[in-house]
Amino acid sequence: MVWIEDVKQPRRQPKKLAPPRKAPRERTSQFEPLARLDKSAVLFALFCFCVLHWAVRVMIAPVYTIEEADQLLFSQSIQVGYEAREPPMLAWIYALAILGGGLSGAIVFGVKYLLMFVALGFYYLAARNVLIKPGVSAAAVGAWALTFQVGWGMHEDLLGAVGLMASLSLSLHAFTRILTWRRYRDWVYLGVTIGLGLLTHHLYIVFPVAMLLATFLSPFFRDAVNIRRIAITVIVAALIYGPYAVWVITHIGSIADAARDYAASWEIDSAWFDRAGIGAISLARTLLEFTLPLSLFWLMLFWPMWLPVIYPVFQRRSTDEEPHETAWRRLLARATLFGALTLLLGVLFGVQTYKGYWMLPVMFGVPIWMFAHVKRAGDFPVAIRGFAAVVIAFAVLVVAGRFVEWRLEVRMCDDCRPYAPITAWADELKNSGFEF
Repeated sequence: MVWIEDVKQPRRQPKKLAPPRKAPRERTSQFEPLARLDKSAVLFALFCFCVLHWAVRVMIAPVYTIEEADQLLFSQSIQVGYEAREPPMLAWIYALAILGGGLSGAIVFGVKYLLMFVALGFYYLAARNVLIKPGVSAAAVGAWALTFQVGWGMHEDLLGAVGLMASLSLSLHAFTRILTWRRYRDWVYLGVTIGLGLLTHHLYIVFPVAMLLATFLSPFFRDAVNIRRIAITVIVAALIYGPYAVWVITHIGSIADAARDYAASWEIDSAWFDRAGIGAISLARTLLEFTLPLSLFWLMLFWPMWLPVIYPVFQRRSTDEEPHETAWRRLLARATLFGALTLLLGVLFGVQTYKGYWMLPVMFGVPIWMFAHVKRAGDFPVAIRGFAAVVIAFAVLVVAGRFVEWRLEVRMCDDCRPYAPITAWADELKNSGFEF
């Protein structure tokens, strides 16, 4: 007889607790990084902007501009130098691009818009180093869309100006790294950018000289500069630029004769004062026109910053700035002033006409300076969104305007062949009796 108590009861396995349910993931929009103005998202937007304009150019304007044709002629062979007035960097880039991808409109136009992406991308990175806040940094690079030279002119022509802007952006990025972190490797980086800039455009030199002078005069940034660091930059730049400089000296025998003739003809008389007056007016007008319509929109949208200065009845907006923020604003203002004075020297030597894109080395830091003031005055949530809307609207209108201009010029231009393929023009010449 077995007692019930003696029967071993099987042990009950403890119930396994169900794992806690994961909270459902919040669905995020693909445009959220762009809305937050993440660095990678802004750079991607700039890349898409350049790709869009490249596609428009390939679609509606298959004819090479005069500047592009010049560089393509030079690029048939890679030489140390081609002309004293034309540094060789763009011709070298085209030679390498054609060697790798062949001669076609897509390749030739792609080089230009790759340089534009470098210009805008590194300008944005430099603005982030100075302004830190994503909103004003993106606004600083977007401001270029509201200038005629960059927003419209560079899409039509101005290949040399695109190369110049790319060089300036690289150097500005190097300067911001030097003055932020004060590392020796950034001085090497600056030397590389100066060497490349000198090989790209002669006017480039105005910007680094103005920035160095402004840095020397800044009590906050002066300790970042010493003879040893400048020597590193000069040596690196000389190694890059030196071969072309030697080529210019050895191949252009008329420089001394031209300088001698100019010195013999230069004298201060009544006509000299007239020429100087014309040159000074041209410089002032070109500087003003270069900032339009950017300066007008900036004044209208951010009026609480400047109106109290004129009418003290309005309360002036200002926040407590860090010492480095004040130093950056003053440094960029001094650099702009020194650049303008450098171009003003040309008036003394008889320059009477200034082209719009010549102002790039002078005004290059102005958008960052403008939005450093916006940052100083506090938050402008409505105004900064309004500025973004204006930039986007102008960018869209430029794309649409390219198509409108394409149709109008083809119909209305009787004595020229705008946007017409070279092959079609060649067929017309053959039909007229010309032989090739």
